Amino acid sequence: MHRRIADRFLAALAHVVRGLRFGHPEDAGVFAGPLATAAALAKVDAALEAARKAGAEPVVPGARMPGGSYRSPSLHRLPDGVHHVAGYTDLEIFGPDLCVEVIDSDEEAQAVLD
Repeated sequence: MHRRIADRFLAALAHVVRGLRFGHPEDAGVFAGPLATAAALAKVDAALEAARKAGAEPVVPGARMPGGSYRSPSLHRLPDGVHHVAGYTDLEIFGPDLCVEVIDSDEEAQAVLD
C-alpha cells in the first residue's frame, strides 16, 4: 500500500481483522474454522516466525486457539524496504494471516513485482 495512506489503511484493516471470529465451522457467527491439519497450523506458525525474525511488525498478532488446529487472524507490516521474506512472503501458508508492504510510489511497487 502507498505510504501516504498506510497508517489510516492499516488502522481500518486492523479493526476488521480484530473483528473476525474463528471457531467451530458449524457456528453461524464465525468467519472461519480451523486449519485443515495440525501440519498446516505448524506451517503457519513457522511462516510467522520467519516474519518475526525479519522484523515484521505484528499489527494484530493473532494466536493459536484451544480445541484443535485453530488460529486467530493476524496482520503484519513488513519493515520499510523489505519486500521478500524467505519462508513467509514466498509461500502460500493457507492460514489467517495478512502481510502488508508499504511503498513510496507506483514505480517502487512495479519494481517489486518485476
